[in-house]
Amino acid sequence: MKTYSKYFEYRNRAGEKQDSRFVGKTDDAPDELADLIRDVHFDHFDGALPNDWIYREILDAFETLEENGNDIENCCFDSDPYYSDLYRWFNNGFADEYCNEVLEGGILGEPKDIWAIIGAAQHFARERIYRAVSEFLEEQENKEDN
Repeated sequence: MKTYSKYFEYRNRAGEKQDSRFVGKTDDAPDELADLIRDVHFDHFDGALPNDWIYREILDAFETLEENGNDIENCCFDSDPYYSDLYRWFNNGFADEYCNEVLEGGILGEPKDIWAIIGAAQHFARERIYRAVSEFLEEQENKEDN
């Protein structure tokens, strides 16, 4: 299996502190990786502009799936454990749609609080990224075999 996680790097935004790091793809990243990143943004996040959280999750998905042989069933999609992190995630323009999906789908039954809703929404957003990366890896492996 080709290793795509090597085509990501951490960078600092120009003129900002060290803690403003973000994930980006390297200059030598293959075109199919750029296509996947764009497709994830458009297909699963309402055409969001490049988003730091989505990029980080794509990298995490590659690292996890490459390490475990693309075994998606043993991946963990847990939401962030701290309210401050969930609050920051909810600030993304796409988060409300995921929260609405959780509420409309009755997934939680009667949610206990707003944090349960946001946490479940983040879980589903993370799972969709992992599944998209897993399908991508499978497609790329099939291309290599043919």
